[in-house]
Amino acid sequence: MDINKNSIDIIGAGGFIGKNIQRFQNNNNLIKWSHSSKEYNFDIFDQNSWETLFNTKPKKILFLSWPGLPNYDSTSHVVKNLPVMIKFFEQLIRRDVERIVVTGTCYEYGIMTGKLSENFPVEPINQYAIAKNTLRQVLQKLCHENNVSFAWARLFYPYGEFQNPKSLIPSLKRAIKNNEKIFTIGSGDQIRDFIPIEKVVNYLLFLVNNIAIEGIFNIGSGKPTSIKSLVEEIVETENSSINILENLDKNRINESHEFWADMTKLNNLYK
Repeated sequence: MDINKNSIDIIGAGGFIGKNIQRFQNNNNLIKWSHSSKEYNFDIFDQNSWETLFNTKPKKILFLSWPGLPNYDSTSHVVKNLPVMIKFFEQLIRRDVERIVVTGTCYEYGIMTGKLSENFPVEPINQYAIAKNTLRQVLQKLCHENNVSFAWARLFYPYGEFQNPKSLIPSLKRAIKNNEKIFTIGSGDQIRDFIPIEKVVNYLLFLVNNIAIEGIFNIGSGKPTSIKSLVEEIVETENSSINILENLDKNRINESHEFWADMTKLNNLYK
């Protein structure tokens, strides 16, 4: 493989975020690794594919891969994904990589309310968040001990093209397209932090390319938005007459009623 040594190796390029990186920032400096790619095949459960990656001597890694979503409560995140992720990064860090950026999740905060800062202690509840947070702790130590630059990108609620079709916004748009009369949500007054995927792409590539910037960074809009107001905005934009019904039984358990990102830290750096 002819690899540009200034390239960014994106692992998990076939997912929601990875596809949008290609959509908005596709250029010769992106090496796109995915289990669905023939040329740059990568499977976290196939150590032979690790070697293929290692042999290209990557310098900058953006790691987006995480199997088993959106089942956040599956124990496979802790007992299956986490051990193999740690093993992979242990080997990667010994291969002269210079920069690693990994996507985390706002669920690492657990049951917290209001504007959430990276300085807050985290108390993850679901299995996915517990596994992610543990990986972050391990990576911070490994990267520090091996002089590898590391940033953890704690994602809130990205939305846009290529999103999981079962997610809120794609489901609503599909219902509108199908001329359905009713669309059911959970509690409409729940507050979340929704961020367009193109902004997520820009933040992530900024972090990868700025090797001196290390630590944990929220990636959200920084704006609290109720689920009902977001849904109503989409209904209006689509010029639809669909009726929105609230069903509290649809709410996820173990989630705070309202939380959003404090974006002060990253926005002070991002120009």
